[in-house]
Amino acid sequence: TTTTRTTNAGQSHASSFRVSRVVRAFTSDSGALERAFTAANSAAVIGWSALVVTQCLPTEYSGGGAQRAVRVIASALSIAYLFLLVACACVEGAPESASFSTLAGVKALFTSDVAALAGWVHYLAFDLLIGARLAREERARGVPVWCTVCLTFPLTFLAGPVGFLCSAFVVEAFGR
Repeated sequence: TTTTRTTNAGQSHASSFRVSRVVRAFTSDSGALERAFTAANSAAVIGWSALVVTQCLPTEYSGGGAQRAVRVIASALSIAYLFLLVACACVEGAPESASFSTLAGVKALFTSDVAALAGWVHYLAFDLLIGARLAREERARGVPVWCTVCLTFPLTFLAGPVGFLCSAFVVEAFGR
């Protein structure tokens, strides 16, 4: 059993070494970071397009593939975000002056390309998830599609909390 434990510990160490090597290789390749940035942007555009399609379809058809596509894309962005967080924490570490208690400390958190990409992917994933939630709520409350597609979606995509505020307004103004 001592040999088994040693072997298992050795395998675990070898696995973490391989993962660490992959993360280091990814984070040190600026081309890979740029490709990940482009892929995340493309995924978000596809997700938002699927949301528009979902809103424009009659209710009985809106629960199908487009909604699943939004969930899959939001999940993929979330997994990418998790990977980037691990990369920041395990490979790069936080700069010494980084903190959440001062503006300078928050700025220090985003000094690396990996951290900036993580922040961007977080923004894309979170706004897509909020957009999907607002779309469901507005549809359930009878808000006209044009309000959701022309007001709520663009504002949520470009300025998340402003889109949330807009949605609250259009639900009150146009909802049942």
